[in-house]
Amino acid sequence: MTPEEQARANAITDSIANSVKQRKQAPATIPYLSPKPPSKSSGILYYGGFLTLAAIITATVFYAYKTYSDRQEQAAIAAATEREETHRQELAEMQAKAAAANAEADRLKTAFRQITTQAPQAASPKIEYNVYHNPTPTPRATQKQPTSLARQTPPPQNQPEDQSEKHQDTAVKYAYSYFRYKYTIGSKNYAVTSLDITPNDTSPVSGWPRYRTEGEAGLEYYDGSGFRRTTRKFEVLTETKNGRIKAIDLTVK
Repeated sequence: MTPEEQARANAITDSIANSVKQRKQAPATIPYLSPKPPSKSSGILYYGGFLTLAAIITATVFYAYKTYSDRQEQAAIAAATEREETHRQELAEMQAKAAAANAEADRLKTAFRQITTQAPQAASPKIEYNVYHNPTPTPRATQKQPTSLARQTPPPQNQPEDQSEKHQDTAVKYAYSYFRYKYTIGSKNYAVTSLDITPNDTSPVSGWPRYRTEGEAGLEYYDGSGFRRTTRKFEVLTETKNGRIKAIDLTVK
């Protein structure tokens, strides 16, 4: 090999060595995979996707909470409806018991009045029985008529009949009906389960054909949450009109 050829081969070898050395020192890059700075449009798309995902998560959480709240509200409404129905049934039972007790009380009052009215008549057979077994009557002493006019007593005059008892009975009946069906205690709905009317005094009203009856009413009632008891004082005015006694006014004191 001539010196010129040797020099040319050395130059080629050095060139190849330099190229290999440069390739080893430079990082390997792929044109289509090389990182590029993000553009403005890609940043807007990324931010919009994040907002969309956040909105979807928020809507899902709100829907789940709303569904849970609706179920809880429906359960509470169902429980309240069931309690109300139970209270209504209890109230109906109490009203039925009260009606039965009132009917029984009325029946006993009627029977007592009949017995009281027929009591004098029941004693007459006993008198007839005694007379029948005593056929020989004892001689009666002859009553001497007084000869002196001074000793003669005037015949009894007809005294006006005392109407206080009749007026009191009318007042008691009217008060019983008023406190059972008309009187209200507060603003709640309730049912009277027991009622007792106690008259205290019945006196005539001066200058009028009226009587004033004072008394006290004892009430026991059920208001949906339990049984309650209370008392009320009252005053009833009764009047005789066309031969009949009527209650014209009731005042709760």
